[in-house]
Amino acid sequence: MDWIFMVLGNVSKGNTQGAARAAKMSRGMRAFRLLRLMKFRVIMNDFTGRVTSEEWRTAIYIAKLILIIVFVNHFVGCGFYGLHYLAEEEPDGSLGWSWVKKNFEPEEGTVYRYWTSLHWSLTQFTPASMEVNPVNGLERFYVVCVLLFALVTFSSFVSSITTAMTHLRTYNSRKLAEELRLRRYLAEHEISSELTGRVTHFIHERNQQRNLQGRTREEEVELFKLLPESLKHALRREAFMPILTVHPFFACINQMDTEVVTSLCKKSVTERFMVTRDELFGHGKEVTHMVFVTNGTLAYYYVINGAILNDKIRAGHWAAELVLWSKHPEHCNAFVAETNCDVCLLHAAEFRDSVLKHRNVLAGIVKYAAAFVQEALNVSKRCRKQAVVCNDRELARERLVCAFDY
Repeated sequence: MDWIFMVLGNVSKGNTQGAARAAKMSRGMRAFRLLRLMKFRVIMNDFTGRVTSEEWRTAIYIAKLILIIVFVNHFVGCGFYGLHYLAEEEPDGSLGWSWVKKNFEPEEGTVYRYWTSLHWSLTQFTPASMEVNPVNGLERFYVVCVLLFALVTFSSFVSSITTAMTHLRTYNSRKLAEELRLRRYLAEHEISSELTGRVTHFIHERNQQRNLQGRTREEEVELFKLLPESLKHALRREAFMPILTVHPFFACINQMDTEVVTSLCKKSVTERFMVTRDELFGHGKEVTHMVFVTNGTLAYYYVINGAILNDKIRAGHWAAELVLWSKHPEHCNAFVAETNCDVCLLHAAEFRDSVLKHRNVLAGIVKYAAAFVQEALNVSKRCRKQAVVCNDRELARERLVCAFDY
C-alpha cells in the first residue's frame, strides 16, 4: 500500500489536477491500511497458544478485550469530535454551534480535545457520566446510534470478561482443593514435619515447573478425538518421524522401508513430560521402552569401582536401546531429569511385533541387533547398569554399515 502512495505522488508531480485527484485517491486508499489489523489477530492467537500458564492466558484474554474496547472507542470519539465540522455555518461563515464550540476554548490543544472525546465515548459504553452533551440534531442522532451500539457490544464484552474471571476462579479453586486434600492426608497419617516439608516443597516446585512446559502432548488436545484414524495417523507420523530418525538405525530403516517407521509412529510411541528431579524407570521397575529426549537433559547415574559416574542424555539423543533387542525386560537405575524434559518412549514389544511383519529388512535388523548386543555385553563387563545407555552415534553407523552396507 505504501508503494502505491509513492507512485501516485510521483505521477501527480507537476500536474495540479492530477495532484488533486491523487490526493483524494490516497486518502480513500489509506483506509485499506486497516486491513493490516487482520494480521494482529493471527499474531495474538499464535502468541496466546504459546502461553502455558492458565493465569497468564486468562490475563492476556482480558487485556485483549480491553484493547478492543479502547480501539472501538477511539473511532467513536473521533467521529463525535468530527461532527462539529458538519454543523451549519453561522452568518459570518464560521462553524456552527456544536459541543466542541461549547466545551473548548480556542487555545486548548489537540491532546486535551482527543482525551475529552475518548472520555465521552467511554461513558457511553459504561455506567458513567461527564459534562459533554450533544447540542444539535446531528449530534443527538449520533449519540442515540452510539448508545444502541454500546447496548449490544458492551454487554457482550462484560459477559466475556466475567466468564474469563469465573474460569480463573474455578481453576484456582481446584488447585486449592487438591492442596487441602494433601494437607489433610499428611495430618491424618501423622507424617513428620520434615517429610511433610519435603513433599509440599516438591509438589509446589513441580506445579511451577509444569507452567513452563513447552511441548503440548497429543492426549492434551481434546479436539484430536474428533479426527478420523487416517488423520490421527498422519499427524503422529509427521510429529514422531523426525524424533525417531535422529537415530541412524531408524533413519536407515526409513529409507529402505518407510512403512516400518510409519507403523511405529502410529501406535508404538508415547510422550511424557518430566519436571526437574523427576525419575524414569529405576527402583526395581522393568525397562519396557526406548527413550528419545526431545527437550531438556536426562542424567543416568551408575557406579564403577566405587566411583559414582553419570551419562547425560540431551535433546536429540536416546537411551535404553538395549530393551529393543533383549528377550527379557531389563532393570536399570533411574533416569533423572536435570531440567524440565520432554521425552518420547518407544514401546519395545510393539517394536518387535511391527518389525517381524516386514521381512524385507528383517535380515539386516537381526545383524544389527547382534552387533549391538555384543557391544552392550562388552560395556556390561565394566558396569552392567551402564549398558542401558549405549547411545554412541558413530558406533551405530558402523553397525549399520556391517548389517545393511548403509
